[in-house]
Amino acid sequence: MKRAQSYFLDSAAVILFILASLNFCGAVGSSPTLNWPDALLPLSNRLTLVLFGSAELAVSAVLLAGKSKWVKLGWLAWLMTNWFVYRIGLWSDDASNFGDCLGNYVEWFTISPKTMSIVIEVLLGFMLAGSYFFLAVNWPRGQRGKSAKTDTPAIGAQPAS
Repeated sequence: MKRAQSYFLDSAAVILFILASLNFCGAVGSSPTLNWPDALLPLSNRLTLVLFGSAELAVSAVLLAGKSKWVKLGWLAWLMTNWFVYRIGLWSDDASNFGDCLGNYVEWFTISPKTMSIVIEVLLGFMLAGSYFFLAVNWPRGQRGKSAKTDTPAIGAQPAS
């Protein structure tokens, strides 16, 4: 299970790095939609891309350089939960496809913005489900470790009679 978790965290780091790179590339594009206001946030689409790209890059760095699996999984779960809430907000607000506002980098791929949006949603769903799955799987182990630490008598303590 540790190997699967390690592969998952490494792949999530790579995916987030690529998504952050695409967001930054898209933010410097010349598409007029980048200057339009975001459907949910009080920012332009360009600033929203920079904000999300920065968060993805930061979490990617934590996934690659962090030591604690709890910290890694926690940050990934936090980011993916925020992404999920944002996507639900776009969907409930009947906003256009996310790929429509990504600037000119969507044109680099020979797929439609709607297909790009679906690909991104699948990747985000993979990372959301995986982070919560591994947090849930590791939870009993972490609790067992805590209880073992608290049940151990202090050095020099007298046993209860």
